[in-house]
Amino acid sequence: MAKISKISLKNYKSLRDVELELKPLNILIGTNGSGKSNLLDFFRLLKDAAEGQLSRHINREGGFGDVMWWGASNEVKFSVEFYIPNPLSLRSQFEKAEPTSIFITLEKIYDLYSVDFETINTQLDTRIDNSNYFYLQIEHGRLAYLGNEPVENIDANIIEEFKKTYNPQEFYISQLRDPMRFSLLNNIRTILADFVVYRGFSAGAIENVHQAQTLDALYPLRLEPDLSNLSSILHALQNDARYETALEDLTDYLNLAFPEISKVDTPQSAAGKIELRWRNKDFQGKSLPAFSMSDGMIRFLGLATLLVLPDPPALIAIDEPEIGLHPKLIPLLAALLKQASTRTQIVVTTHSPELLNSESITLDDIVLVNKEDGATTFDRPDAVRLERWLENYSIGHLWMIGKLGQRS
Repeated sequence: MAKISKISLKNYKSLRDVELELKPLNILIGTNGSGKSNLLDFFRLLKDAAEGQLSRHINREGGFGDVMWWGASNEVKFSVEFYIPNPLSLRSQFEKAEPTSIFITLEKIYDLYSVDFETINTQLDTRIDNSNYFYLQIEHGRLAYLGNEPVENIDANIIEEFKKTYNPQEFYISQLRDPMRFSLLNNIRTILADFVVYRGFSAGAIENVHQAQTLDALYPLRLEPDLSNLSSILHALQNDARYETALEDLTDYLNLAFPEISKVDTPQSAAGKIELRWRNKDFQGKSLPAFSMSDGMIRFLGLATLLVLPDPPALIAIDEPEIGLHPKLIPLLAALLKQASTRTQIVVTTHSPELLNSESITLDDIVLVNKEDGATTFDRPDAVRLERWLENYSIGHLWMIGKLGQRS
């Protein structure tokens, strides 16, 4: 499982100058407007950039001026440090490589922007070499390193192709797709492109579940944020032996959440579309259509399906997953989040004390989000200071009374 170990951000929206070490499960708590959702926006930016859609993403956000910190600044800087299992060895004498980092600077140019600086390097084992080993470096539109080779050693044809095709408004890792020659660059691009961000299942998403859906569930399964392929994914879980355990887990969670549901069905029509139905125990297992399910039932079904998938996305970010759920479902949601974090990284924003009070959640999972002079801050709770408080109070209660963090 690839994972992010650390993120540093400067001048991105309210994230003026922040650094956050990410753990398997990261639950962001803070008041409205504190900047929690801006971190999720950043994950979406990385995903879109890896897919060659950075300029479209920034235009959708209102332009580069609305992406930058509102203070006096003409650039956005960020770094993302990855730990990638079994990383590519740089030289035969090195036993291992340390985490790989990507550094990006986006610079404002009048009303536009350019990717002014893009570097990917690996910090070598300090017992052998204290230097960084570059896989890629582009500065001011000029290629300096590529595939561990300095510019003077790079094939002249590649340099010429770079000059002709390089788009300074997109990451170069989205433009260079040669998995055989530049495998590490391709791996990083693949990881970033596999991030998913869920902003809550809207009324439109609920309506998508009510309708028959086109069969669309290729391996690895990826649930669309608008639930437009939920029925298709459930159909795959029910008909592919690879997903037997995931289906059992999903059924168990659904039975705990809604005792009246015996199972969900996904019959296929003659036109090849998939319909979602469910069997009601209270009426002798009568099969009922999806529109007879409550919105809360569908939202929980969507979340549970997302979180039981055996080959999950590289990172899952969810904005306030508790919205629309009955409080009794929150402990089940917490258990799902914790279990999923053993297979991938999870980043969640929440306003739910019930989620924090769940047995599955510990202080180690929590990130305190606050604002100082308009700038977002990230902190982890002080476990030592809170030890005595936790003898008598739950985590959620401490948050509500302002005792969870020094800045609460």
